Amino acid sequence: MTRALWEQRCLLSICGAYGFPGLGPVPRFWPGTLPHAPFSHFDNAPTKGTCPEDTLRSPRLTALEALLLCSAEPLSPEAIGVQLGGDTSNIKDLLRELQQALHKEKSALTLTESVGGWKMVTLPDLHGWLVRAGLVSEAPLLAQPLAEALAVVAYRQPITRADVDEMRGAPSTDLMRQLLDKRLIRLAGRQKNLGRPPIYRTTRQFLDTFGLSDLDELPPVDGMIAGTETEST
Repeated sequence: MTRALWEQRCLLSICGAYGFPGLGPVPRFWPGTLPHAPFSHFDNAPTKGTCPEDTLRSPRLTALEALLLCSAEPLSPEAIGVQLGGDTSNIKDLLRELQQALHKEKSALTLTESVGGWKMVTLPDLHGWLVRAGLVSEAPLLAQPLAEALAVVAYRQPITRADVDEMRGAPSTDLMRQLLDKRLIRLAGRQKNLGRPPIYRTTRQFLDTFGLSDLDELPPVDGMIAGTETEST
């Protein structure tokens, strides 16, 4: 197995060929936009998220669940704090509490964290059933050459197109253009040598698409090549 193929396998194992986490939209009660002001109903809610023993949700936890359910984009703890108002120091505790509550109740929903923040998604195990029911679309998978080129960039960045060609053993010009169009990679400067060829890195959208907080969460691969010396464009 070539190193590029091994890297592709590692990437696909976390990204979608074997099941994206939370594919398919959850129901939304407004068109994916946050209210312009904090919830006044919760202004006087307890600053801690602990629920009374005789209830399933505290007011702040209910508000947090509504925000994550209705937001079209991942929400950072700071954005959640602004919307909830009051003390924002325990937002991460609230997120963990909501995650535990959903798990305890065997909910069809769960929370996932990405580079953009937190979002509510359907359980991965339900995706195939939702596709068969016609409620969500099957996620388009990257063709093998495209996934291979993306894996090389992900593990070798910053990297030039010529280096991607060398790793794959085949031309990658069109593949790199497609990855740019999909916003999975970006131009990130130029190499400091003759001709100053452009170099590429993965994007924040790459992390968000594959459910990663940062590149350290990529499966480790032995013998990684050091990055290329670059300068900004």
